[in-house]
Amino acid sequence: MRMQKFLFGPAAAVLLAGILSSAVFGQTILIDFGNASSWRGVTTPSPDLNGHYWNSVWSGAYYPNLLDINGNPTSIHFGFAIGGAGGTDSYNGPAGVTSNPPTPAQIAAADIDAAALGNLGIKEAAMDFYDSSRFEIQGLDPTKTYNLTFFGSHKYSDDDTTVYSVCTDNTYSSVVASASLKVADAPNSPNHNRDKVVTISDLDPQTFNILYVKFAGINGNLGYLNCMQIEEALPVKARSPLPRAAAKNVPLNTHLTWTAPSAYTPSRYVLRFRVRGAADPNWLVVDPVQDLAIDSDPTTTEAAVPISLDYSTTYEWKVSSFKAGDPNEFEGPIWSFTTVPALQVSAGPNILTWLTGGTAAVNLNGSVGCQCSPTVAWSVVSKPAGSNCVIANPASAVTWASLDKTGTYVLKLWARDNSIPIENENTMEIQVFADACQAAKASPAGYIPLPHDSNSDCRVDLEDFVLFATDWLEDLSLTQNLEY
Repeated sequence: MRMQKFLFGPAAAVLLAGILSSAVFGQTILIDFGNASSWRGVTTPSPDLNGHYWNSVWSGAYYPNLLDINGNPTSIHFGFAIGGAGGTDSYNGPAGVTSNPPTPAQIAAADIDAAALGNLGIKEAAMDFYDSSRFEIQGLDPTKTYNLTFFGSHKYSDDDTTVYSVCTDNTYSSVVASASLKVADAPNSPNHNRDKVVTISDLDPQTFNILYVKFAGINGNLGYLNCMQIEEALPVKARSPLPRAAAKNVPLNTHLTWTAPSAYTPSRYVLRFRVRGAADPNWLVVDPVQDLAIDSDPTTTEAAVPISLDYSTTYEWKVSSFKAGDPNEFEGPIWSFTTVPALQVSAGPNILTWLTGGTAAVNLNGSVGCQCSPTVAWSVVSKPAGSNCVIANPASAVTWASLDKTGTYVLKLWARDNSIPIENENTMEIQVFADACQAAKASPAGYIPLPHDSNSDCRVDLEDFVLFATDWLEDLSLTQNLEY
């Protein structure tokens, strides 16, 4: 939710003027709508009477690297939307009747309450204006929020109120926040606004780190904007998340940490948490958050993750802050993090082997899947009584082992990613037989003997022929009827 200030009286304007002129929270930029190139326009001198620098703009140019209030170039740019500029003039503004260009006397006659308008209280900036328009403030820092302060003033306006709106993108169809300002005391009144501004506070940069601004009369007639201020907002939202925004390889036992806004001490926080891309897009809400108080820093809050985390999953979360006695919810940005992938450990396939000369040697083809340099270790889980199992290099996933007795051996490959940390393990089985034939007969795929392997020794040779020849010419045919 965006906090909006609606200031309609001189007292309120004086209060805001004090804020505008003294409590500068961050980088501040002043924009004058209309300049010496526009119709009946005036370029505001820089520095002005207050020592501040201005950016006087018109629709015939694009303005990169706007100057801040101290005359320093910034990374912020300004331009009217294509086809989005309205008319520009100074006639019937605070100076009343003006010529092209306005004379020094006409400029001096501009009727404003400079003290009430604060930084915007400069006659050259206040006297000219654009009517209903759309423009972009580009190059904003996505990690910061901004306050926009508007001064609009015009005599004989069909709509005495102008609505200033900030939108999500360059279609200007979806409004993020808006505020209204009386530019005259009544419709078609000769009495223009001379002492009131309106501020939309705590704005997040929108698509492509831009603020898309439009303004118009409240009833669809012309609206007016004479000058404005862009200011980095004093943080009112939770910040500095841990896990950091878009963090990868976050362990499953993590907790959530953030820092309080510098503008105040929140009376409470509300945490919202969800799985990105889940079938249910709704947030799991924790209200209020309980501080785990893991560290001694009173400005940080540590909160438990409200669900059990899974491997290789992206989660989204955001924190809302509340001031004591203030119903406004200062909703923070959506942060995200992705948990660690499961450490993939394979000890390799099971093995059937046999003794040759009293020993058997097998290759151990283990593997560890991770974007890391893992620590690995082979170990013997079980083996036949009295046997020896020697692993050549237990610290390598790929190695070999020597076995000296028949029976079943179970070996384990363990791995650990020390950078996270996370560990996993996997086992494999080695069956050792007295000879290759016994091993063949134990194959899980099944053993089909050769048709002429008479002695079942897995081969057909002379021994099988001797057995065959022993019965050579033997005749088992019946020689008489068989009664049964």
